Amino acid sequence: MLERRLEEAPSCVRPQGVRATTQQGIPAPADVVLALLQQLRPHLPALPLRTLAALAAAVAAAGAAPPAAWAAELAACCGRQLPGAEVPHLVALLAALPALGAALRGAPGAGAEEAEAAGKLQALGDACVHQVRLDTRLDTPSFCLFRALPRDWQ
Repeated sequence: MLERRLEEAPSCVRPQGVRATTQQGIPAPADVVLALLQQLRPHLPALPLRTLAALAAAVAAAGAAPPAAWAAELAACCGRQLPGAEVPHLVALLAALPALGAALRGAPGAGAEEAEAAGKLQALGDACVHQVRLDTRLDTPSFCLFRALPRDWQ
């Protein structure tokens, strides 16, 4: 029954179709992510912190090393929005920053530009921690989120 459904399915759904499209030069998912990040870079300054934090988390979850210039721009855009930022957005950003920095440092051919961008992400993380400390109260859910972060980020 399943074999019949596969035969009736369009070629892009059949396993043979997947192999064929890969052989035809369709870009790998990591290449698509990197291309999207490059296209998003000019728009980063217009995005609110909650969106930037979600974007950082998605890139970190993808496991691909972002371009160094993109990471530096992300750090600058987030840094400008730290004053008055809501703690849940800061914590979401803090959760993504270590993975982004590690991906930059571990990227093939990583050099001074990647190290500098990773340093900017680390500095952003330090500034986020400072902002969270200023904004948290012991009885808020945000403080509980903050306490769940690794000790070296607190």
